Amino acid sequence: MRGRLGYDKWYVVCVMGSDYMAQRTKDGKLETVEFQSHCLACAKVDILAKCGGKVDLRGWHKSPCGLFLLAMATLPDVGEEEE
Repeated sequence: MRGRLGYDKWYVVCVMGSDYMAQRTKDGKLETVEFQSHCLACAKVDILAKCGGKVDLRGWHKSPCGLFLLAMATLPDVGEEEE
């Protein structure tokens, strides 16, 4: 996956209902996380809270929960700062 999303960003998709799956390629390894969440914006917030990193922000303004996503994505990633 190249271009706008890049390799180190989480790609989050809805599998069915409230089940979501997030994937990213980092350091040549594919990481996959499956979890449940309220909506797509909340799923992106959950993956940022659990694993850190970056996530695609497109469409954040269309969701009622989008402000949480924007706030979470713009906060500095503590794990990366310590390294």
